[in-house]
Amino acid sequence: GGGGGGSSASCRSISGGGTTATLEASATCAACMFTNSANSIDGNKDTFGSLTLPSLTAGDGAARVTAQNGVIFGGGSRAGVLVDASSGVSVEILASLILRTYLKGALQEENVLVTNGVGGGVGSPGQPEVLSFKTAKDYDAVELGIAGTALNFSANIHEFCSN
Repeated sequence: GGGGGGSSASCRSISGGGTTATLEASATCAACMFTNSANSIDGNKDTFGSLTLPSLTAGDGAARVTAQNGVIFGGGSRAGVLVDASSGVSVEILASLILRTYLKGALQEENVLVTNGVGGGVGSPGQPEVLSFKTAKDYDAVELGIAGTALNFSANIHEFCSN
C-alpha cells in the first residue's frame, strides 16, 4: 500500500472475528445511545457508529470495543478512535472526554483528552481525526467515554484503533 492523506491513515482498525462494540453507561445515563455500533468495528473508515449523550446527561456514557477472544494489543502501542462530531449537534461539554483501555474487563489505563470542555473536541463534522494515546500496559479493549455533564454530546466513531 501507500499514499493517502490525513490522520485517518494512522488508524489500524480493531475489527474482524468476534470483535464487539458496546455501550457502557451508568444508571444515570439511561438515555445514552451507541447506534449503528457495528459500523465502528467494520474496518471501513467511511462508516460510523454514533455515541449520543442527551442534553445535560450526568454520569458516565461510553462506547467500548473489545477485540475477538485471544487478541491482545501490547503496551507501547497507541489506542484510540477515529472520530468526528455529528453535524448540527452541540459538542460543548462540561465534562471530560476520556480514552480507556481494558484487559479481560479490568481497567488498565485512562487518558483524559478533554477536561471540562478545555483542550479541544472530537473533530469537525465530515473531517474525522484520530484521538489516541501511547499505552504502557497490554489491552484487549478500547473505550471512548464522557465523565461529567454533557450538553447534547454526539460523536461519530468511524473506527477504534490500535497502532
